[in-house]
Amino acid sequence: MYVVGTATSAVPTTFIEGSCKVTRFPAVCVQSLSAQATAIGRDPQKLAQTSLFVSLARAKSTKLFMLQLAKLRGLRANEHAALKDCLDNMDDGVDRLRQSVREFEELVKAQGEDILWHKSNIATWVSSAMDSEETCKDGLNQPALDGKMKNSITTRIEDATKVTSNALAFLNTL
Repeated sequence: MYVVGTATSAVPTTFIEGSCKVTRFPAVCVQSLSAQATAIGRDPQKLAQTSLFVSLARAKSTKLFMLQLAKLRGLRANEHAALKDCLDNMDDGVDRLRQSVREFEELVKAQGEDILWHKSNIATWVSSAMDSEETCKDGLNQPALDGKMKNSITTRIEDATKVTSNALAFLNTL
């Protein structure tokens, strides 16, 4: 498969496709990273770092979507409460992913045993972000939210969680 970068060049995504096979969600992985094929090249470290950036972007986008929904008029009190709880969890997840991105910059510069320490910190925060995303989704599985709103939020959270899971898989392969 090739991703067209410009009219005169095509960038092979075979490295990304092959690397995504180690993830739990390979199709989501390829879809979310193929646009970055040129920047990633064949570098596992850039792949892991880029997957963290993509995960952070998806989580932030999901949080923004939910903030917009929370501003809708006519929400019942129980809908508003469920959204607020979910937003709090997504906010925590976004914070953990930000910490992970910053820590990855330290990992790149680290040497010796410090590498394992930074990698462990990143894995902890990425796992915590996934827990926050899952907790948010679980909180929506109540009668308070039903229909289109619940489905829209759940779909976005599931996508963010899959991308975050893939980022963790790449970190673990470094």
